[in-house]
Amino acid sequence: MKIFYHLGEKDNNFEAKRKLADLQKQRPIPTAEMQKGLQRLVKKSWISTTDKVEFQLTKTGKTKAKRLVRIHRLWEVYLSKHLNI
Repeated sequence: MKIFYHLGEKDNNFEAKRKLADLQKQRPIPTAEMQKGLQRLVKKSWISTTDKVEFQLTKTGKTKAKRLVRIHRLWEVYLSKHLNI
């Protein structure tokens, strides 16, 4: 989810279809694991696919991804500010 959101931020296009190779460039996850994770996200309707080659965030997926990234960023700020990590 974070990969989709970060790519959307990068090119200002959250609706873009992303290929498996594009996702793996952002985070080198073995193909089998990546496909398994993507299928879980498809089942939850957070991403959609038409051909199992290209994937894109759904409206619900974008909302979930935005929240996930926001929480992660807040934790990073908290840890760096209060715990000097």
